[in-house]
Amino acid sequence: MKKIFILICLLNISFMYSQDKGCTISDIQLEIYDFTSSNLNEISKNINDRNSLIEVNIAIKNKNIQTIKYYLISPENNYTEKSESEIKIWKKLNSFITKTISDKIQKCPNLDYEGIKFRVPISEENIQKAITEVNSLKYILEQK
Repeated sequence: MKKIFILICLLNISFMYSQDKGCTISDIQLEIYDFTSSNLNEISKNINDRNSLIEVNIAIKNKNIQTIKYYLISPENNYTEKSESEIKIWKKLNSFITKTISDKIQKCPNLDYEGIKFRVPISEENIQKAITEVNSLKYILEQK
């Protein structure tokens, strides 16, 4: 009985630790938004409409990234619409996203998804709006 209790305690501590160490999709988004904001000129260099968003679509299997696809979409495109044209993004942004997601899914036991989809704004104003929205959602989820 003591072994089971200790195991449950360790699992709870592990779960709490992972929550505190940035193991949520919101934390991942915020890291990527920060990187994007710091490198906005390079990332948006070949994109005419700064109100567009880069949709990041990540397929994961057995805690390993299978594919990452990027789409340029309009802000009016909701998540139910299919993204049509895949794009190439700045190499360092791709590397940053790949490394960030890979590190998180390996270090965070609660990040066990088959796929992750989110959008990255490519103007400073829209990045700040997205950060505010993600932080608000994070706050609401933490209150539950």
